[in-house]
Amino acid sequence: MAQKIDIRLERDPRYVAATAKLTELKTELNALERQQNDVLSGLNSMGSIHRDKIEQEAAAMLSDTPAQENPNRETLTRTLNELTHRLAVVRKAVEMQLAMVAELRAEVGKAIATDLLPQHLAIVTRIAEAVLQLDSVLQEEHSLRDALYENNVPYSAVLRSTQFPGFGSLRSPSSRVAGFILSLYEDDLIPLSKIPEKLIPWAKAKKHRDPPASTPAMPAADADGWQA
Repeated sequence: MAQKIDIRLERDPRYVAATAKLTELKTELNALERQQNDVLSGLNSMGSIHRDKIEQEAAAMLSDTPAQENPNRETLTRTLNELTHRLAVVRKAVEMQLAMVAELRAEVGKAIATDLLPQHLAIVTRIAEAVLQLDSVLQEEHSLRDALYENNVPYSAVLRSTQFPGFGSLRSPSSRVAGFILSLYEDDLIPLSKIPEKLIPWAKAKKHRDPPASTPAMPAADADGWQA
């Protein structure tokens, strides 16, 4: 029975703490943005600060009286400046925390994937064995029909062809199934002992990324990857 492995990112307390902090920062950011919008609405309802102050000072000059300050406007303006600064700080903090969470996600994810390597390898091994078995029975079925054809026996009205479109045959190194098996060996997921004998030269060459120069060319395959 496969060992039960915790595949949640939250299994790492650092990730839990980092995401919690990110949520806290985003909550504060949303609250600050709402406050900023409220202050801007309040200021806009008072008209242009610059225009009003000019008009007030001009009127005061004409009447030889001191210009009256609007304490509410001054308070809102000061609040707006404070909010603008705080928003810049929190936005930067969110950006930095996002990077930290992404870094931890990559680190914890790699650890989880590493823990799962044995299970994954076991599954891939079973896949390779199933592919090899399927290829074997497909070849057996093909050989049966081929023998009938060689003996000029009409069989299409009785025996249904069970070709697997696109699967091909391991007798052809250029077939899709051969490419799949060779890629498993190239990635060290299956040993050379699992490779069909005819594909061994190509398997060895794949390790060096070179075509097998001394290997004779394979005969042309039909649409399903079968060869004579």
